[in-house]
Amino acid sequence: MEIEKYEAIGQRGEACIIVLRNVTLPNGQTAPAYSLATGERLRPTGVDGEFETLSGSRTFRLRGKTAERPGEAGPSSLD
Repeated sequence: MEIEKYEAIGQRGEACIIVLRNVTLPNGQTAPAYSLATGERLRPTGVDGEFETLSGSRTFRLRGKTAERPGEAGPSSLD
């Protein structure tokens, strides 16, 4: 399983890492799964480069990027 890490900023200005893992679904297809480095799961908000907790209580924006999401090539990757 390939894991990618991206720098992000929380709504209170805190630095964090968003982790992208490609997971295999029961039907055999793969789908992206996003989480903070702490393990808290995230979902895309629909705004490019922005994610939120599953409860919707906190948002995170990719650092230095306004139009790319994890999974797309870009220099925000921490490899």
